[in-house]
This record gives sequence, C-alpha cells and structure tokens, in this order.
Amino acid sequence: MLRGPLARSSSLTHPEFFDSAKHASDLKYETEAQNYHQVPDYGENKEVVQEEMKQKQPKRYCGIRRPVFIWSLAALVLIVVIAAVLGGVLPTVLNKASHSASNSASNSASNSASPSSNPPNATSSTTPSNGTGSPNPRVQAVSNSGLATMAVHDAQTLILYSYYQNPNGTIMESRYANGSGIGVNSTHTDTSVIAIVTDAAQRSPLAAVSYTIQGVIFRQVFYVDTSGQLKTTNTTGSNSWRTPFSVLTNDIVAPNSLALSAFSGTTNDQGLNGIRVYYASFKGYIQEVGVDFPTNIWYEWLSFHGSDPGTGVGCAFGKNLGNVYMRNSTTAAVIQFKWDYSTDNGWQNVTMNHTMKAGSDIAVCNDGAGTDHIFYQEEPGSNIKRALSYNSAMTDFKTLEAASVGSKLAASYPTTGSNAGALVMYQNATDPSTLWFSQIARTGSEVANGALL
Repeated sequence: MLRGPLARSSSLTHPEFFDSAKHASDLKYETEAQNYHQVPDYGENKEVVQEEMKQKQPKRYCGIRRPVFIWSLAALVLIVVIAAVLGGVLPTVLNKASHSASNSASNSASNSASPSSNPPNATSSTTPSNGTGSPNPRVQAVSNSGLATMAVHDAQTLILYSYYQNPNGTIMESRYANGSGIGVNSTHTDTSVIAIVTDAAQRSPLAAVSYTIQGVIFRQVFYVDTSGQLKTTNTTGSNSWRTPFSVLTNDIVAPNSLALSAFSGTTNDQGLNGIRVYYASFKGYIQEVGVDFPTNIWYEWLSFHGSDPGTGVGCAFGKNLGNVYMRNSTTAAVIQFKWDYSTDNGWQNVTMNHTMKAGSDIAVCNDGAGTDHIFYQEEPGSNIKRALSYNSAMTDFKTLEAASVGSKLAASYPTTGSNAGALVMYQNATDPSTLWFSQIARTGSEVANGALL
C-alpha cells in the first residue's frame, strides 16, 4: 500500500509563469541623445583660407612631421640598446630558471610521494601501491565536501562507490571493485574516477542510492545546485550520466546545509518500491520527498517539525523498515523516526538520550540484517561516535577519530565475512582536502582506517 502525497500547492499541477503584459509597465528603457558636432564654416573666401592653412603646415622629414620623426628615432635607438642588454643577460637567467624548475619538480615529486599525517590510531602510515609499483594518489576534495558512499552487488562482484566534490567544484565518482582499494591496507584491483555534474553548489551535501529494475542496476546521486534546487541524476553500468533535473517543485534547500540523505527499495524489498530523500528545507525543518516506481513523479511526504535544519540527517532501509535520524532543535538529542513499509502504519519516533553536536552531520547504513550503524559527532567534542540500533534505542557506542567542524559524513556496509564492517567517510582539520575512512566491525573493533585513495 502506497502513501498518497500530502496536500500542497505543487507547480506540477499549478505551474507558475511570467505574465509579460502584467510586468510590461515596470520595464523602462532610457536613451540619451548624442551630441553631433557640425563641420566648421570657413566663409566665402575659401582660397584665402587654403593659403593660410598651407603656410601653417609644419616642416617634414621623409614625409614625416619633425616632432614625430625625432621621437621615432629616439625610440628606435632605445630598442636597439635594450636588445643588446637582453642578448647578454637572458640566456643566463633562463639557465638559472631551468635549473631551479628542475630542482623544484624533483622536490615536488618527492613530496607528493610522502603521505601527510594520518588521523589518530591510523593502522598504517604508508601509501599503498596501485599494482604498478607507484604510489596511489590520495583523493583530493574541497574542504567540508559533500560525501556519499554505497556498496553495490553486481553479479558476484561487490563494488564500492564513493562520491565527493573536487577542488574545482565537480562532483566525482570513484569506483572500487571487490570492495578493495579504498585505503592504506589495500591495492586497487579495479578503480576509476569520473565526473558526474558541474553545476553543484560549493560544498553541496550529497546522497546516493542504487536499485535494480528488470535486472538493470541503477546508481542515482542527489545534490544541491547553485540556486538551491535539489537535483538528481542517474546512470547504469558504464553509461554516461543523464542530464540532471530538479526534484523539488515549491521549495529550496536551506543555504550551507549539511543535511541530505536517501534510501531506496524495489519490489523485492517488501513494501518500498521507490526512493525517499531527506533534506533541510528553506522553511526550517527536515523535509521528506519521494517517488514510487514506475512513475517519475516526486511528492512531498512528511515535514519533520522540531528537527534541526542546521545539522545533518541520516537514513537507512532494511528488513521493511525505513529509519531516519536527525537532531532535535530544542534538546540537541538524536531522534529516530521509523516507517514499516510492509504495514504502512505511520511514523513512529524514538527519542535518544544522546546529544549531537550542533552544525555536525550524521550518517547511517544498514548491514542487511536489520541493524543500523549510526555515525555522528558527539557533544561535547568532535570525535565521531558509532552506535547501533536494532530498530529501537541506540546502543553499543564506540568513539572513533575526530572530524573537522562541518565535515560531512557518509556510511555504507561494503563487505561480508570475517572482515565485515560499516565504513564511514569524513574529513579532518589536519589535512582538510583528504578524505579519510574508518571501517568498524559490528563488535566495535576497527577493521581498517586511513586516507581514501
């Protein structure tokens, strides 16, 4: 059973348009008359005037007036002198510059191979090989970049995708096959980096989901453009990303927001057959929007009044349940809302007794067995906290590394077996352009951490 959209004024049914007749009176065009100068009248005796003008003409050398000739000759002499000086000095300068550039390039290459300091408790301080013997470069992103990550099972291959904004403002996708190549303890078995969109706002929050329709796996990314519109684009396999379009019809995202999260499900997921997205509305709260397959019509669902739009939002879907986590704007506590898509019996909320740092983010992933792994910055302090939720109160808290103030967080569950664990991405103040990750087992032990490569 699907929920009907909330009553609202949608531009899908009531489109706005520009009334040119209404606004025509407001348009003013101003012009300024130009001043035209008439040709002077020399009178009737034109022969006398011509004779006087002839007598007043200056002397010329080689057809050039005397002042012009003298200055031209002086300029020519000056050019000859400058050329002579440069002829003797320039080779020496270029030789020194070439030598200096060579040393600088050598030093730069040496420095780029040396990793910067890892976050506390990093398991390794070396940069791994990419299989060719040369070091893997660290992923470089704008400070406080939007972050998203998801694990996709394609046939027998587990692929981890990460999304971030590079220093030029482009949203990028990095692909890691078999869940490897993400950090300091791994080598790249199959990795690629491609650009997705170029119209994202600086430090736009990001969200990503994957879903399967008729055997085809889709990847879909959400972001905020420079006008505050929530936009999305998707792709399949190695195909080009489709032209982005706006999800919202009568709202924009709050400026400088950290909050953007999404989950998806298909007919095999018992109840949810679509996508749900959560973002910070300009109206002052966390807002839910969604689409139900196979349509492409987006609706506004619940407005979470009392939530903090200046802080992040996290969500996850598993075992029929959609869980959303956010910060209470009054108490600063983490609050959880859950919806059972097998019964559609409405939202239920669970208030936690754990405070979340103002202006920080929260990220959530589900392990596929019904347990949410929740990552957020605690209050007081800036360390990332990991908690588990078994569809009830949060428990099993573990303190991880410190993240910079305003750092976005992203979480996914990319591995299985003995090394299974939730992965969280973040940035820190020590090296703000580098993306860091920590992978935490269900027991709370740290499987791996380091820089994203």
